[in-house]
Amino acid sequence: MKPKDQVISYPDFVDFDLQRKNPLQKCYPGVSPMWDNSSRRVHLNATILDGSTPEHFRRWYHGKADRFEGIAGDDRFIFINAWNEWAEGNHLEPCQRWGKAYLEALLP
Repeated sequence: MKPKDQVISYPDFVDFDLQRKNPLQKCYPGVSPMWDNSSRRVHLNATILDGSTPEHFRRWYHGKADRFEGIAGDDRFIFINAWNEWAEGNHLEPCQRWGKAYLEALLP
């Protein structure tokens, strides 16, 4: 880790994001199972979300999805970053550490 890298607590970030009010304009929310771009930002400042678990991801995803109550059709859309960004440690694909837990976190 370089001195200017920014390490952010994943659970704290989830809490912060879920406490934010919905914007007045149409907005498609996003969630991320993990994030660490230090491998791609060797000479630049990296951002690292530390402490992700399937349980925290589940809480974030379902917290965002619950906001769709009363919203119909195509406006019920959440971006999930990312399916297989292994370089950023950001993936939903099954892995040795978590198995299918991140995928299963998306289930109702």
